[in-house]
Amino acid sequence: GIARVLSIRSFARNFKRMFSSFDEFDLVYSAYPLISHNLYVAAKRSKNRTKYILDIQDIWPESIRSAIPWVRHIPKKWLPLTGSANKVYAAADCIVAVSSTYLARAQEVKSKICNIVAYIGSEFTVLPNQPARGGKLRLFYIGSITFSYDLVTVIAAVSTLVRKGRPVEF
Repeated sequence: GIARVLSIRSFARNFKRMFSSFDEFDLVYSAYPLISHNLYVAAKRSKNRTKYILDIQDIWPESIRSAIPWVRHIPKKWLPLTGSANKVYAAADCIVAVSSTYLARAQEVKSKICNIVAYIGSEFTVLPNQPARGGKLRLFYIGSITFSYDLVTVIAAVSTLVRKGRPVEF
């Protein structure tokens, strides 16, 4: 909506005002989306000094393709902001993404890159120590159910736990 666009513009304007360059930093770890401030980071960092890690949490606005059926038929390169997104992906030294789908999108532009998929909620060192409620391990999925989320793995994991005799509620 309009409020989101205005908020993004305000954030980018304030971000640029706060950071005239990134020469004093060894590393910039930046969330994506937003394209505008990431383009600014890519342009203003010292490529010889400042490493740039991009944390892809969504591929908005390109993800609109999955929500509006007729947009799926438009080639990605013709979508607004795809060129800018490609510049951001190309500038990154390393990419962290919340799904393999998002990482694959960035790798379309820069295939040889340091990369990690870190699923949201994957705190494996904490999970085994949590007590089950009512004797059951209760799992919740909160989020979108689209092609970019690996729900097949979640369902397979629950199935494996059930087969091993663990009382699980999903």
